[in-house]
Amino acid sequence: MERMTNNAWSFFKDQQGFSQMSRDDVPSKEQLGSRRDVYYGTYVEGGCQTIFQLEEREIYDFINDGLVKVIWIHGIRSFPEAECQGKGMGTKVMTQIMAFA
Repeated sequence: MERMTNNAWSFFKDQQGFSQMSRDDVPSKEQLGSRRDVYYGTYVEGGCQTIFQLEEREIYDFINDGLVKVIWIHGIRSFPEAECQGKGMGTKVMTQIMAFA
């Protein structure tokens, strides 16, 4: 079974302005456990950057009586805040996350 991080890398590498962040480049407060299947992504436009974290998990679906895979979004944050929030970058990132999912 292919890891979600590999699928996310394959998808986001072809999206203009998007790239994968190494775990070491992610602010420590935003890092998730090293054994978790997490994709750390970034979107850069002008002097602004938006970072995001995606994780695939299996949960039990009571309606269909079985396990399903879901993508958890752990955060979307643009910075520097004063210059970059409210410019639609989070919307752009969320649109691409939905296309990936």
